[in-house]
Amino acid sequence: PSFPSTLPGEPVHPLLVPTLPYNTNSFIPVNMSTGSLTSIYTTGANTSLSGNDLLAQLQEQENVLWIGEGCVGTPTSVTVTIESHCPHALRFQWPAQQFPYLEFEPSVGHIAPRSTRKVNIIFMSRQPIQIRGLSVICRIQKITLLDAVSPRSSLLALGEWDNTRRASEPPYRVIEDNTILQQAPLRTPVSGGGGGSPERERSLRQSIPSLPSSRPAPVLLTGLDMEVKVYAVSDVPRFECSTTNVQFKPTLMYQTRTFTFPFKNVSSTKLQYGWKLLGPDEEDAIDDILARKVKPDNPDAQKSAFQNATLPFTVTPASGELEPGQTCNVTVRFAPVEECDYEAMLIALIPNLPASVPSPRIFIEGASQRPLCHFEMDESLTGAGVGNTSGRNNAGSVADRDGARVIEFNSVGVNLKIVKKFYIINPTHEDYDFFWDPALITNSNNNSNNSSSSSSSSSSSAVASSSTQGLFKCLTTRGTVKSQKKFEMHFEFLPTDLEVHERQWTFRIPSHNVFIPFVLVGGAVEPSVYFDRSHINFQSLLIGRTAKETFRLVNAESTSPFKWALDRNSLGNWADNITVSPMAGEVPPMGVQTITLSFTPSSEIKYNTNLFFEVKRKPTKLSLNVKGEGYAMHDTLWLETLRMANTATSLATPLVSGADDAIVPNLASALSSAASSPSSSPRKSGGTTLLQLSGNTVNRLDLGRVLINDVITKTFVLRNSSKFPFDFRIDHFATPDAPASPTKTRADKTFGKTEKPPVNVDQKASKKKSPFLTITPELGTVAPNDKVLIQLKYLPTKEGSPSQLNDYKIICQVTNGHKFIVSVFATCSRPQLNFSFLHHDFGPCYVYKAGGSTPPSSTKLRITNNEDHMDMSFESPFVSLPHLEAHITPTVLQPGQFADIAVIFYPKDLISYREIIPFRINGINVVNVDITGNGVDVKVGLLDEDESAKQSTNALHMPIFGESKMISFGAMWPGQTVTKTLKLVNFGKLPASVDLSKSIWKLGNQRVTFSPNTAITIHPKQNIPLSVTFNPIARLPSFSEKLVADVAGASFPLCIISGACVGVEVRLDLETIQFGSVIQGGQTTRKVVMRNSGDFTINFSWDARRIGQHFSITPLQGGIAPGMTYEFKVTFKPTNTFTGEARVEPMCKVELAQTGPVAVSSSTIPIQQQSQQLFLNLTGISVGLQQSQPPAGGSRGPLGNSIDSVSSMYSSSGGGGHGGGSLVMESVHFKTPVRTKQAKTVIITNKTSHQWKLRPVFDNPECFSGERLESKYVIIPPTSNITYEITYHPILMSSITPGVNSNVPATPTSSSIMNMMNNNDKENNKDKEKDKAVIERDNREKDREREKRNKGTVFFALPDGSGLIYELIGTALPPLPEDTIVRKVPCRVHHTEELTVSNWQRIPQRFRVFIETLEASATVVSGPPASPSSSSLSTTATAGTSKIVPEPSQNNAAGNNLSLQPLTTTLKGPDYIDVPSSGERQYRLLFHSHRECTLNARIVFINEELREYQFYLVNFCAISPDSPVQSIILESPVRQTIARTLTIENPLKGSPATFTSSLSPPTSEVFVPSSLRVPPGGEESFDVVFLPLTLREHSTRLTLTSDTLGVYHYDLTLRVSPPNREKGLVHKVPLGTRQVQTFHFTSFLRGNISEYSVKILEPGTDFEPSDKITSSTPGLIAPSSVAVPFPSIEAGVDVIFEPSRLGSQQATLVVYSNLNPLVEYQCPIIGHALAPKPQGPLVVRSGMSIIIPLKNVFLKATTFQLACDNPRFTIRPTDITIGPKKTAPLTLMYKNTDAGGPSSSSSTGGPSGAGLTSSSSSSSLVSVNGSVAAKLIVSSPGNPSLTYYLK
Repeated sequence: PSFPSTLPGEPVHPLLVPTLPYNTNSFIPVNMSTGSLTSIYTTGANTSLSGNDLLAQLQEQENVLWIGEGCVGTPTSVTVTIESHCPHALRFQWPAQQFPYLEFEPSVGHIAPRSTRKVNIIFMSRQPIQIRGLSVICRIQKITLLDAVSPRSSLLALGEWDNTRRASEPPYRVIEDNTILQQAPLRTPVSGGGGGSPERERSLRQSIPSLPSSRPAPVLLTGLDMEVKVYAVSDVPRFECSTTNVQFKPTLMYQTRTFTFPFKNVSSTKLQYGWKLLGPDEEDAIDDILARKVKPDNPDAQKSAFQNATLPFTVTPASGELEPGQTCNVTVRFAPVEECDYEAMLIALIPNLPASVPSPRIFIEGASQRPLCHFEMDESLTGAGVGNTSGRNNAGSVADRDGARVIEFNSVGVNLKIVKKFYIINPTHEDYDFFWDPALITNSNNNSNNSSSSSSSSSSSAVASSSTQGLFKCLTTRGTVKSQKKFEMHFEFLPTDLEVHERQWTFRIPSHNVFIPFVLVGGAVEPSVYFDRSHINFQSLLIGRTAKETFRLVNAESTSPFKWALDRNSLGNWADNITVSPMAGEVPPMGVQTITLSFTPSSEIKYNTNLFFEVKRKPTKLSLNVKGEGYAMHDTLWLETLRMANTATSLATPLVSGADDAIVPNLASALSSAASSPSSSPRKSGGTTLLQLSGNTVNRLDLGRVLINDVITKTFVLRNSSKFPFDFRIDHFATPDAPASPTKTRADKTFGKTEKPPVNVDQKASKKKSPFLTITPELGTVAPNDKVLIQLKYLPTKEGSPSQLNDYKIICQVTNGHKFIVSVFATCSRPQLNFSFLHHDFGPCYVYKAGGSTPPSSTKLRITNNEDHMDMSFESPFVSLPHLEAHITPTVLQPGQFADIAVIFYPKDLISYREIIPFRINGINVVNVDITGNGVDVKVGLLDEDESAKQSTNALHMPIFGESKMISFGAMWPGQTVTKTLKLVNFGKLPASVDLSKSIWKLGNQRVTFSPNTAITIHPKQNIPLSVTFNPIARLPSFSEKLVADVAGASFPLCIISGACVGVEVRLDLETIQFGSVIQGGQTTRKVVMRNSGDFTINFSWDARRIGQHFSITPLQGGIAPGMTYEFKVTFKPTNTFTGEARVEPMCKVELAQTGPVAVSSSTIPIQQQSQQLFLNLTGISVGLQQSQPPAGGSRGPLGNSIDSVSSMYSSSGGGGHGGGSLVMESVHFKTPVRTKQAKTVIITNKTSHQWKLRPVFDNPECFSGERLESKYVIIPPTSNITYEITYHPILMSSITPGVNSNVPATPTSSSIMNMMNNNDKENNKDKEKDKAVIERDNREKDREREKRNKGTVFFALPDGSGLIYELIGTALPPLPEDTIVRKVPCRVHHTEELTVSNWQRIPQRFRVFIETLEASATVVSGPPASPSSSSLSTTATAGTSKIVPEPSQNNAAGNNLSLQPLTTTLKGPDYIDVPSSGERQYRLLFHSHRECTLNARIVFINEELREYQFYLVNFCAISPDSPVQSIILESPVRQTIARTLTIENPLKGSPATFTSSLSPPTSEVFVPSSLRVPPGGEESFDVVFLPLTLREHSTRLTLTSDTLGVYHYDLTLRVSPPNREKGLVHKVPLGTRQVQTFHFTSFLRGNISEYSVKILEPGTDFEPSDKITSSTPGLIAPSSVAVPFPSIEAGVDVIFEPSRLGSQQATLVVYSNLNPLVEYQCPIIGHALAPKPQGPLVVRSGMSIIIPLKNVFLKATTFQLACDNPRFTIRPTDITIGPKKTAPLTLMYKNTDAGGPSSSSSTGGPSGAGLTSSSSSSSLVSVNGSVAAKLIVSSPGNPSLTYYLK
């Protein structure tokens, strides 16, 4: 609470005592109020402060009682008011005997419900003492009465009792009330007293009955202790005063002298003092005066008590009070009025001053002298700042000036008489005469001060002139002053200017020869009369308008009024423009007068003048500056028209279709003004001309003829040429009874003079606006030197008079300006544009088929412009539809011109069509053309003769056509002919043109003909015969062909024709074999395949006679089954004697191998003997071998190539040959990647004298080719040589196993692809296990064949019969990459890359696609990446799909298995791609990655049959996106968690995804799972938990990182609010038992183990501190610390409540962290101790005993008495003393006195047997019929008893 420095009255210190939450019945508020506060001591040692300072320091403290400072032995009291708002009676008790220096009246008392009691607290100490924060406890308890007859009166009587009354406490019995009181925080202090009105107190006293004193006191219940901090100070008075004697100098009568000395309070309390003056005759009474207790409290008492009227001494201050340490200055004044010597003693009267300390005493002396005369003058008569010789001015002193006295005269204004009067006193005992003599004062500085005398108002040097003598006048120049009397002197001063004047006078007493000079100084000042404004500016004002301004004339003088008047001459020539009202007057003192100034400009000029006002007694005139400016509106209205040659011609030119306008108020005036006046001439602006409108007459505007829905826009320009803006308003309306428009035809559209004079259109009664004309804007403001464009739009929508304008008025009114009137005329009509039709029906039309021969239906729409002189335009927004096409381009038609538009109908379905084609005429009018039509289908079919008869009989209308109609000719032999006749019928609604020519070629190849085979027309319901003939001449396989009819552009099958022709068909795959050149004795072999594609098994035999001696065919005879092939070996082996070309044509005869009937096509036909002859052309050249002489150094050919290896390939069986021919061999080697070219040259030398013409012959043109020659011959001049270029272009690799089975070197790329193909072969042949050696042998054979295919020869036959042969040896290396592609793709974005796949062969190829990953993560390079060795690759190759995995770490055992890793990066495409012959196809490669990675892959396209391939290198870099996935706001109170659930998906179907989380910046207030596992193809939710520990707002970023799915960002905004309150624990336990409850809290600190300490706070005195682990609160036990593992959801602290007394207890459990003490948890604990409950029954067998444990639950040793109400039971001992919280055993025995009582064996126990011990190992229970019941009572003094039931 904050306390004021001065507390008025009895300010209230309220103390609230609430109870538990949710229990308002026991809410007991108590207020305390204290009295006034003066000053106190602070808590510092030997330091005191004022009350204000200490209150400022301790204003945050609660329950502070300030008593204040007091003297030792003097009581100081303060009143405290206790106010109760409780509905129950209360009892309060103050500690009466605890503090000897504090007394409480009353100390004990009762408070009635909702009433107040006042307590007086008295502080008195016998020695100095300082109380700082003394704790005083006031016990507050609630009491309840039972025996009251009247509860209300009893409560009132109970509330009035206290221990200061005679009666004792009320005699009523009090019941228990266990309600707990709780103390609440202190409220804001409330001022005022406590206990209610006096009438209420009086009524309460009257209702209190006379109470006897023998009744018991009320029971005191559980309450609360209110602690009050008391501050007080007591000390003895102490002071400091060093002055003991004061002696004044001699002083004239009526003069004053003063003396000042300090007086200080050095005590710790306030010091009260008073000064007493004693004369010489009163010094003996000092002791009596000091013995008095003087405490003056008011000024009058001070004067009477401390002043002495007989002495000329006074003391200031006479009395007072000093704060501790305060010092005051005491002034002694000596003012004698008699001539005498004075002595006095000044003594200080200090209350409570110890006798040993003397009071301050000061001796004072002073003497006075009598003067001859004394001038009694007011201070206003003398100059300011003038002092006497004693240093003080008094009322009778006159200032000296060079030995002269000065009297000042001050006048406000001139010509005003100033009078000064004063007295002269004669203090002598005789009369004397006096005289005043004037004299003129001269000054040497007169000239220098003359210029400044007008502004000086002080008594400085001034100029004296002869006129000064008349300004001053003395009315009492002589007189006689009686003894001890006064005489009045009278002077006057009349100023005429503002200068300062001086005049010297001499006061003379002749009888005493006294001369006293006086100086009279007089001056006038300017009267303070002025205007409150120095100028008035009317700004700009419209001419003729009047503006008014007011100003005030202020009179700041308080002496007199001033009259004033306007100087009319100051108006000058502007008297008609400026007026003043009133023009004269009088302003009172300290008053004002308001004057009105009016300004009315009459021309556009600037006004500036000064008005002068005369004020009486004011030497100068008042001036007021007046400014203003007059302006006029310069508004003009212009119309924009098309620019013409000159104004005169434009005015006379007729309008053309509203394109221009005619507007003129008067033709003659317009012509003259246009020629002479430049202001009215048309202004040119761009392509338009501005024509000015008149503001005095009506302007005519003729819009001419306007088309319906056409818009005519006219623009008016409203200009403002003035300096100020103006507003305008436009009205438009139709004029009633207006004559017909004069512009009905185009020839009439001319300018003309307005027929009627301008009329006042505002007087028209009817003002109806036209809905077809709009004007914008109708209101507005035009800025200075600016313009506003006003648009007029005329849009007629109807034809006729409603839409026409006839004398339509438009009025533009400018505020304070012109009124412009325009009369508008216009006519309207429809456009004259003719359409040839507005509706067209195409009727039934065949459904259109694209590419058909039947053209679509079409029509022509003609549009004609029938206007006489107006161009018309049309356009259409129609867009051609799939079924309707109309190409309409925007067209402008001149008068009489037309345009044709083709409309084409393409029906697509068998439905009815209707479409609208809109045409927009001139962009405004719309004409719709309706197009309709139906789509019908072709219904043409075939009927045989039986179906034709049914058709004619039943009139069936169902066509029979398509694939359901079959015509089968069966199996036939060559030469047979079969014809079938059908009916071709049209079942449709339209004639059908049927064309069967499309099937002629297909069916003709199968030897099927039909008639008619040309286009024929079939009308509806008409049929035409169709004959089909099958006439095979050779074997034909079984065929099935459609007979296709083309009708109306659509092709569809009429029927399916099938048949077959059986026979023998055998073919050779080669018809000619060219063996090329073979050395004599050598040989070469070719293979020829014979295929039996016939229907029967055949036998073949070669004619050996036709083979010749150089050729051989193996075998010569054999058989071939249908559909099988047979391979022949043809060998060319020239003999040693043959040289030249060998050519033969062997013949092979083929015959059927069986006779008899044979089954063909599900039928049996007789066999016919057939045979076939096959021929094979064989060609070869036999040449001889001639060894050339190689140059020195080795055997080298012309190219330097070695021929040693080549010569071994050719064998020689002898020397010589035909014609002595010889063959020169050379070898040329090539090496290049497959499907790339390499060129080399050979040198051919002609050493003869004849020209050679050689033709190169290549035996392997597939791989080798020569130069392209025009004549195919090489020309070699005589004795010269040439170079011939040979190009090697392989299409197949030399080896399918490079580096393994051949000499072709292997590369990392080829090795990897070879392994890929081998694995693929194993997968394809997994059911056919092959031996590894067999596979290697097959590969070697294939490699040898490939080597042969990459070898060849080129042969040049020389003219001499010899030849040159070059062996061409080519090595086709593995291919190079087609391209290297580098791309950057964001994560989680699907990217498609298109790769071009080429086919280098002339037949289609199918490629299988393999995607091989080279590296899982690498750096992006600009070119092809380097191919690492196969051992360093981490690759995964699949057909068409590749999913990349990261490299496994070394410590991950499962990482070596790539198939087990999560697949996060996908690179996939189709498994196969088909490429046409010599063509290209685009392969679509899809890339997608969930995480950041760089992927290098090889895309391989393999022809599995040829084992050839091509490949691409790709590099994809997946970039992480920086944008967050989601932004989240989390807001929670401190130490309260809030969670937000997030869900993350795993799109991978084959492997789980593991995420790790991180926060940036890190924060300990956000909890997320450190790792998260998402199942394959599923999703996982996790919580982001925000637990704020501090009150601040911040943000962080949550990042989830996965090795497989990449990085996910979430932005978190964290907001914190104040914490919530913890819930409490409530125990309810009977006395003698215990209860355990757990306080649960959540640990949020990070660490392996978080240590928390536990303590229990207790506010009451019932709790004692304890050093044990158990709580210091009685009955409440808790562990001293608890360890919480991290992370933890909840931790618990067990709290045990074991009460030791009845009633309720409360405490606070505090759990705080040892690591961070700011982390604290508080839990209120409430314990209710109930009355003990009976226990048992305890079962005792007769003759046996049991042990009963008895525990002392109290806090002190207690003696218990035990008694049983049945003598059969014996308890030992009967009384026992047990220590606090200790347990002692009791022995209970039972003896049955009834003989023969039934008994049976039983064990001691039962429901209450727990904890009891039997004295025997076995006992028996008493039967029900024989049982005995009893009670055992355990009691102790002052405590409730405990009952045990016995049985």
